Amino acid sequence: MLEVSQDRQVKHNQSVKFRQESQQLQAAAHLSVHHGVCNFEAELQRKLGTTKGMVQSLEQILLAVNQELAGLARARQRVKSMVVHLQEKFGVNKARQQVCYDRPAHEQTCDEVTLSLSQQDVLFANVLERLQHAQGLLAASTDRLTNCKQQLVRDKISALKVNKAVLGVKSGTSAASLASSPSSATDHSFASVTGGRKASSGSRYTHTWEKNTQTLVQEAQLLTADAGRLRHAVKQLLQAAHAANQAATQQLDDALAAKLGSIYALKGKLGAELSNVQEERNKAASQRDSLKKIVQDKQ
Repeated sequence: MLEVSQDRQVKHNQSVKFRQESQQLQAAAHLSVHHGVCNFEAELQRKLGTTKGMVQSLEQILLAVNQELAGLARARQRVKSMVVHLQEKFGVNKARQQVCYDRPAHEQTCDEVTLSLSQQDVLFANVLERLQHAQGLLAASTDRLTNCKQQLVRDKISALKVNKAVLGVKSGTSAASLASSPSSATDHSFASVTGGRKASSGSRYTHTWEKNTQTLVQEAQLLTADAGRLRHAVKQLLQAAHAANQAATQQLDDALAAKLGSIYALKGKLGAELSNVQEERNKAASQRDSLKKIVQDKQ
């Protein structure tokens, strides 16, 4: 009987030990799942914060790109208007030079008007060449910014899709998977949207789209800065072209005014000489008539 009692006691002790170990394992499992869920939530918030920051950066640079594109469009329109204006003046200048060339040989002189027309011809040709070069630069800058804008818009759409995918992870992920790898679910969703590849064993997905987006944003910032400097240079070119046009026009106007003044002065002088000649002619005719009468009376 004593041996039976001892055997029962041993079995009872073993049963109590098994129950205690089982309870400890269950508590450890619950704790592991709890930690897994907490880690998943932290990872989820990190992913959302990353994409939210990306979207904000993309929206800011897109706003700057749109403003710069509008500025480039205005600059191109101003340059185009100046080119048309100078081309018209260039044609008028050529026509005036042709009038000078069509004069008889004895009337062709290298006066201030002819010299001003020649100077304007060289000036307009030079300014038009620079403005047309500026048109090409503005068009190229516009094309680069437009292409960059399209890439920024695509990246923004991708970032918004990533946000949507991350927000949908929780409902489609089991507690067991969270406990085993809390970041695997979000990494899988990121990879499905962005095309990320799995790195070496045990590492997370390498989201190259994040680095590419940052590089694209930096490139867009450089392009907008370059476009701003180009617009400033074009503005200075337009101001210089306007000033040179005004100075050349004023010089020609002064030369024409001086030429007209000298012509009017010569006309006045010739008119006075003509009056004197006519007066002398009339006097001579009167004297001739008087002498003729005297001769007739003596006869």
